[in-house]
Amino acid sequence: MGVSKVIGYVWLENWNEKGLEGLKPNHAGGRPSELSEEQKEELKAILKERDDWTTKEVKELIKDKFGVEYSIRHVGRILKSFGMKYAKPYQKDYRKPENAEEDLKKT
Repeated sequence: MGVSKVIGYVWLENWNEKGLEGLKPNHAGGRPSELSEEQKEELKAILKERDDWTTKEVKELIKDKFGVEYSIRHVGRILKSFGMKYAKPYQKDYRKPENAEEDLKKT
């Protein structure tokens, strides 16, 4: 089966105690989130105010606003759960005039 002898004994013990139900995986779903659902909704609303957030900025926002510190990787998971995607922002040239698109259309 490709499992260790110890796992085999664990399966045997579960079979003897609970039958077929004892062999089914019993995943608890992981550690509960430190942010409540209300806090996640509030965070999502804040993030929608701007569209150029960096993961580091979101991490700092969560820490300042809710007092919860997550890793950059976990912040990425949270953003993905919100349906947000990573993208490299366009570089903005500070020398570009405000009406650059209009000037381009004229020429």
